[in-house]
Amino acid sequence: DNFEDYVEKMRRDSKFLFALDYEAIKEQAPTIHQISCDAARLAGNIEKNRYKNVLPFDFSRVKLLPIDEDDECSDYINASYLPGVSSKTEYIAAQGPKKSTLSDFWRMIWEQNVSIIVMIMHCSTSCSTEWFGDKSSLRYFGESPYMHLNVNIRSLKTMRYLMGSQCNSGGTHREIQQFQFLSFPDHDTVEETSHFLDFVKTVRNCVRPTMSGPMVVHCSAGVGRTGTFIAVDRLLQQIQTEQEIDIYGTVSEMRERRVLMVQTESQYILIHDCILDALKNNRASIWDEDEFEDERQENIYVNGWCYM
Repeated sequence: DNFEDYVEKMRRDSKFLFALDYEAIKEQAPTIHQISCDAARLAGNIEKNRYKNVLPFDFSRVKLLPIDEDDECSDYINASYLPGVSSKTEYIAAQGPKKSTLSDFWRMIWEQNVSIIVMIMHCSTSCSTEWFGDKSSLRYFGESPYMHLNVNIRSLKTMRYLMGSQCNSGGTHREIQQFQFLSFPDHDTVEETSHFLDFVKTVRNCVRPTMSGPMVVHCSAGVGRTGTFIAVDRLLQQIQTEQEIDIYGTVSEMRERRVLMVQTESQYILIHDCILDALKNNRASIWDEDEFEDERQENIYVNGWCYM
């Protein structure tokens, strides 16, 4: 009840208090001009960045294993570690891979022992067409080829689930699950908080104690929609374990690790609406059964080739 009253208060006068809150977060957050982003600005890395104003801080960036010890750029990817409830590196927030960085993206997935990838975007917008593009049964990216076998596709109107495996040159296979939320436009918000909550819970329900690597979350820049997902997921966990709701503090902490996390005021308000919906409608539990209702095989390009 207290949180509902708080949100109602924040909404008064054309959401004036939300605007003040969000402006304070922006003013206090470090920028790429205040914190070192030297790796992102190296000549060989500039083209790897999708946006000039979204660069990873040096202290929190994900470092790839160098391919060439003489190439100081070979360890770079535009991705940052973010803390969660269980670990200081529970999440990796990443920009959507470009055609020229898809190799680096899959190197990161392999090296960081990632089991879950969350995509908050439609692939047809900004993400590399290679992601769903060319028909090929096996592609080599750097030292790590990857493939998808026995892909299980489950679809709803707002989300899609892919199951497959990644394999390296030594024949070692790892299971990878990819979740895609389809109804979250860039710089905008979702129409139904219940759909986004179902998506967040479905992803969290697939996290297992045996998964040692971070969860990778990306949109286009890896800050706005990515930050919104991470904030809601983290806050739902905190409700279960700590009974504490600190949205302002959560977003502020995220911005200390990566610029522009939760990029718009509307996304900041959406986080409040999601948590309120979870509490009012008894949706806060993240341990529900699988939310997907419709399971089918369909013609779809999956990370590089077509499955019929």
